Amino acid sequence: MLAATLAWHPEQPLVAGLAVRRRCAYPWIANYRLATVAHHENVRVVTSLAGQGSPIAWAGDRLVVLVPGEPADDEAPASLAAPAIYEASGPGEVTFSPGLRELEGLAAARVATFDPGTERLTPVSPPLLVRQLSPAPGGNHLIVEASAGEGPGGLLWRLGCMEVTGRARMRPLAEGARWAVDSDATAWCEDDKVRVADLTGDRWSIPVRPDSPWWVVWHGDEPAVLSSHEIGLQMHTASGDRRETSLPEGTRIPAGARGRMSDGRFLIGCRGADGEVGSLAVDLDPFKARARWARDDVAPSAKNRSTAGGAGPIVDIPTGFGNAQLTHSFQEQFGKGDFALGSGGPDRRRGTRPGPAADFLRLSGGDP
Repeated sequence: MLAATLAWHPEQPLVAGLAVRRRCAYPWIANYRLATVAHHENVRVVTSLAGQGSPIAWAGDRLVVLVPGEPADDEAPASLAAPAIYEASGPGEVTFSPGLRELEGLAAARVATFDPGTERLTPVSPPLLVRQLSPAPGGNHLIVEASAGEGPGGLLWRLGCMEVTGRARMRPLAEGARWAVDSDATAWCEDDKVRVADLTGDRWSIPVRPDSPWWVVWHGDEPAVLSSHEIGLQMHTASGDRRETSLPEGTRIPAGARGRMSDGRFLIGCRGADGEVGSLAVDLDPFKARARWARDDVAPSAKNRSTAGGAGPIVDIPTGFGNAQLTHSFQEQFGKGDFALGSGGPDRRRGTRPGPAADFLRLSGGDP
């Protein structure tokens, strides 16, 4: 298996990842409620430059993947059957010595959609050097971070928004733009203000505390910016309303945490003073926050079993990768998902996804 970020479906009990067999990468999809894994080995995918980021994502019921790009001309290098090794200069900055054309020939990829039901693969972009994919909550649009050429310090990067159908050209976005929470609107920070733009062209500008983590949510029919600081949260609405609330003592929101809306509340992962993992639920009206804490990681011991203390079922899922298996735990009372990849020893890779309840997914046995 490739150690790339897993793609969690926002509504269905599905998680997708990438695996390699016979030197070709392909997607797999696990249904962690039914304890099944589907291998799509006839679909060849690549990672471009997103191997440690997100080369796979859900857009509605389709997967967004990267497929091999066609060489631009006869001078571009052909695909290699073995790893390519080049010298690089440093320290501080690393440059790809052969140049951009050579790199594009080796790593350029087209964005494509994949329908798991029909196994239909549809490319929707020209070849690009892709670093990140971020689908819109509605599933019909995608933010793509791709190379915009070379600069003095190496590759230049740009963000663009495209339809997953590929019918329209990619629309440039401001640096740092991302999707609002559960909304097909983009948001970015500029001059101590968060700029919000929806797909119809409406725009808003909302103040934010300098250097504070922030999230854009919808409050009624207008956007609002939630921002965190040392001891509390602030909410600024587009109409000028400002609210503030404290966090439970010792609670902090980790850098880079992403949240979601559920029943009018903003849910996001948090940590306690002793490092305990929890979920922060923020009511927007009235504006207040409360934390709920997870118990220690569940230690699976039997197939399709329940744990003591109210946790939900734990299911072992054969993967088809030798003796490797996924172990999934579901806890109703907790509001943050967690997964781990391991091989019979300490966890190799961890990550989280927001959700209405906690999911714990472990890969064990074999060698991921």
